[in-house]
Amino acid sequence: MATRAGCCWQLHEIAALIESGAIRPVVDRVFPFECTPEALACVEAGHARGKVVIQRQ
Repeated sequence: MATRAGCCWQLHEIAALIESGAIRPVVDRVFPFECTPEALACVEAGHARGKVVIQRQ
């Protein structure tokens, strides 16, 4: 299990990668809060997939 400090460090590292343009987050769909069950069903059905694209400089 990750410690709070470990998670904080990871979030800072991810933010730095995004800010530098090394990685680019892509949002496929946005669900309103009241549609949380539908959003979770989408993830569980395998419709939401993360892909990592690293841009080389």
